[in-house]
Amino acid sequence: EVNSAHGAGRNNGDLCARGFFGFHASSHAGRLTHPLIRREGALVETTWEEALEFVAAQALRLKLAHGPDAFGGLIAARCTNEDLYVFQKFMRQVIGTNRIDSSARYGHLNGVHALRRVQGTHRWAIAFEDIVAANALLLVGTNITETSPITGLKVKEAVKKRQASLVTIETLCPAVDTLSNISNLATQHFTTHPEQFGNTVLGLLKAVVDGNLVDAALAQQSPAFVQRVTTALNGTSWDVLEAATGQTRARWAETAQLLATAKRLVVLVGNGVLRQPGAEATTTNLLDLLILLGKLDQPGCGLGPLAEENNDQGAVEMGAVAEFIPGPVPLDDQPARDRITAVWHEELPRTPGASLTEMLAAADKGSLKALFVIGENPVGTLPAAAQAKEALAKLEFLVCQELFLTETAAMAHVVLPACSYMEKDGTFTNSEGHVQAVRQAIAPIGDSRPDWEMLSAISVLMGVPLEYGDAREILKEIRSVIPGYGLLGPTPTPPKVDHSTLTRYLDEGSAVDLAARYAVRQVTKPTDAPFTLVFTQTLFHSGKLSTRSKGLLQLQQDGVLSINPSDAAQLGLTDGATVKLSNTRGAISTTVKLRERVPAGVLWFPEHFDGEAKHLAEWTIDPRTQIPYFKLAHVSLAKVS
Repeated sequence: EVNSAHGAGRNNGDLCARGFFGFHASSHAGRLTHPLIRREGALVETTWEEALEFVAAQALRLKLAHGPDAFGGLIAARCTNEDLYVFQKFMRQVIGTNRIDSSARYGHLNGVHALRRVQGTHRWAIAFEDIVAANALLLVGTNITETSPITGLKVKEAVKKRQASLVTIETLCPAVDTLSNISNLATQHFTTHPEQFGNTVLGLLKAVVDGNLVDAALAQQSPAFVQRVTTALNGTSWDVLEAATGQTRARWAETAQLLATAKRLVVLVGNGVLRQPGAEATTTNLLDLLILLGKLDQPGCGLGPLAEENNDQGAVEMGAVAEFIPGPVPLDDQPARDRITAVWHEELPRTPGASLTEMLAAADKGSLKALFVIGENPVGTLPAAAQAKEALAKLEFLVCQELFLTETAAMAHVVLPACSYMEKDGTFTNSEGHVQAVRQAIAPIGDSRPDWEMLSAISVLMGVPLEYGDAREILKEIRSVIPGYGLLGPTPTPPKVDHSTLTRYLDEGSAVDLAARYAVRQVTKPTDAPFTLVFTQTLFHSGKLSTRSKGLLQLQQDGVLSINPSDAAQLGLTDGATVKLSNTRGAISTTVKLRERVPAGVLWFPEHFDGEAKHLAEWTIDPRTQIPYFKLAHVSLAKVS
């Protein structure tokens, strides 16, 4: 049984459906309980001693033959901070490479990069209390009730109990059905196509400038920034914006006035934005909106990117991504490197990091020889266009630490059984940046072990021991490496906007890409694929792990295609009808459910059950950040007789 103390903690005693009913996954019959090693092409059970000694021996052999940068590491952002920290330390100190990444790459890093660039923080400069106390809230691409239900309760409290104004820019239509719909509470709602979030935000920025709502102090202190923004927005006509988005100038103007008059304004941006191309630009433009209104650095105001996985924020802060070491700070930050070296008693590698997509490319070319994968499943997560399976098949050595024999683990040379969150102590970092403790509730299943403990054991066998007595000892080291971790108490102290960073951004930093960010994005749909398919999160599942929970499966046991009733009527579809979805990448058959909250021309499919459907998705990689996008597809839809 899972309980939460009423009135306590950051969730005020509330649990989402996944937290309340999802614990069964930890005791699922399919859990890995013993180490597995590949012999004669098949994975067979072995002892811990043999498995660990084999991993250490193979790693030493490959490191001697090909060097440390022939290795890579990938870890899930569902691991504890302690697991994440020891993982990156193992890869950097024991192996000697910066070629590591985590699932925070899938979108959360877009928000982190924008915050660091504009306001000099990697966390929110607001807290849950600021959401509740806000006079106005702007939600962009969140579908917050289903994706971040506890944060959604804070928004609803502000609106229902404190009469805050709510603006929603969502791929949602106001409609009443069996699940709560945040757009029903909106003072102003923009039903937004999933590829039009950036253009809709541009409309708000243009309304602020055209409506003379730019903060007077900003105009006086940073006239060059205001002029650059004004010039860029004057180059875009209202007719073009209205045609692209389906919105109206009048609605943008009313909304801009509402946001300008709010004393406390909070902006939340979700995965509808963060996991689509142009995400960092759109998030940066939302920060520009707060700047223009004079609110970015004011009490109770700020922007918060919503994390998808429970420890996306922790993964970034522990340095479990290609571009950061613990802090997070860039790989070339010498004072930070010196601070870590003083604790580790060894220099950090100076070679560049490598993202997930770069490691897959290196494996495909043969330059990446070995990969450590902890809790991640690229073969089961990514579409066929990513060619993850083909790339991993070329590795000389693949080690997976997992709860279940996933598609990726099934390809491994060694599989080590890991503990779930219920079987170990540690900490997680929530969206607002608060570090929360998790305590062992049940004994480890079978012979499973915490991820950090396995890495520690391998390091000893490789002759570079990372020895810790327990998770608390790791957290103590984290606090000595990352400034500020030692100050965390029962409630978070949000970082403040760094004014030197903000000044640099206003003076010159914003100019680097402002013209490109403020250009209307043109979207061309294939004529033979008129529908836009979006792979979405649902209220009752999180990733694919939750599909192993019998409690959650009783609430939602499979994936169905959600479609607007008007689209269904044109195709002669009713609830439960079978349809064929297709594009140039493939075709699947599935059943449909009519839902009024789904906009016309858009289809929803739950990512937790995407199976063959994910191979329909477009696969694009941001050339600068190496963030991959694969949550959208253009498809045709036909009824199956």
